[in-house]
Amino acid sequence: MAAKLSYCLLLSALLWGSSTRAVARTSVDQQVSLRTFSGYLQNPHGSESLFPAKSDVNQQVILRDSLKIKPNRITRFEINVYGLMIGASSKTSLVQTLLNASDEANRTADLERHWHSSTNTDGYLTVDRLNVSLRLGHADLTIGRFPVNLSTMFVFVPNDFFAPFRAFDYYREFKPGVDGFRFDMALGRRGQLSVLGLAGFQTYGVTSRTSTDVKPSRNYSPVTASALVRSTYAFKRFELGLMGGKVGPSVLGGFSLQGELGEFGIRAEGNQRSNQLTKQKSTAVAGGLDYRLTPKFALQMEQYFNSGGLKKASELVNEENSGFTSPTLQLGRLYTALTGIYDISGVVNLKTLLLINDTDMSILGNVYLTYSIASNANLVVAYMMPRGKAPEETTPQSEYGLYPAVLSVQTAVYF
Repeated sequence: MAAKLSYCLLLSALLWGSSTRAVARTSVDQQVSLRTFSGYLQNPHGSESLFPAKSDVNQQVILRDSLKIKPNRITRFEINVYGLMIGASSKTSLVQTLLNASDEANRTADLERHWHSSTNTDGYLTVDRLNVSLRLGHADLTIGRFPVNLSTMFVFVPNDFFAPFRAFDYYREFKPGVDGFRFDMALGRRGQLSVLGLAGFQTYGVTSRTSTDVKPSRNYSPVTASALVRSTYAFKRFELGLMGGKVGPSVLGGFSLQGELGEFGIRAEGNQRSNQLTKQKSTAVAGGLDYRLTPKFALQMEQYFNSGGLKKASELVNEENSGFTSPTLQLGRLYTALTGIYDISGVVNLKTLLLINDTDMSILGNVYLTYSIASNANLVVAYMMPRGKAPEETTPQSEYGLYPAVLSVQTAVYF
């Protein structure tokens, strides 16, 4: 009852001063979801420093409330809040970073509270999205915290700069929001121009939700702020995109391409960066093909090259690479991804994903079996199988040799 009263008060405040006609057009769309993750992790052998235990257990519960309010045809408000509880048998283990990594470079800590931290449990309350959008003729302006994804790829996403998904992430329904503004303007019927400005904060790269910081502290930093201009144009069965600007400490230019060639889907994207702090240049390019063999079976292949990656995993402990971070947790230079999706029946779906680090030949296999229990509920049984040289003491010998084998059961219910 208290929750309903709070929403009524919020809605009344947002609509205060509107005409009777505007209120009549108001629409409110609310969705509540509950996700759970329970995983058993078998750690690689060879390093008690990196992996204190032979096995670990990780459990997560995420309760999310998403609210969209349209008081009229011009204005839209979005509020997305989630509560997260993480239970970890060993919070200091490297595997907790692999499972609970988060990129916070473009999110202020003022909208998050780390309200619980104990030996094995962490609790968070986070405003994941909080924004207002205005329809201005043929343009849209969004201000606040909102998701940004400039990528056309599915697995490797070099152009997804802000809080990107990792290659093996299964649930991608709610992309984390970042703080700033976005202006999109239509250029005729086929083109679009986008201008983005995003705030930057001191924390950069990979952080872990299993942290000892009860109150996160991230001060504003212009070094990690970003400003981008992107234009897209559709012609025949293809869309071409060009972009340029500043992402964090780097000035970059990039492109994207997606479309269809016969029965094949084609995607490509990439960028070249010049880091203004280190004076280093790097190029990241990815390309992919997808093909549907039958109405129920589809294949995808992607290739990824990143000249700024490590030549070998052992370089991670070198002094010059001690600050190396990758929000997507891909440390190497050359990768291949193979994906198979099979619709077994109307309610059962099988997805397989094979990630290959082509430099050290380590492999990460993933199998996801999804059962749609109801129209608003899913059950996922997943198994992650790494293959690669295990670390020696604290020195990695291969990228996926650092990963545990993970058997997990995941549920998602929508209200």
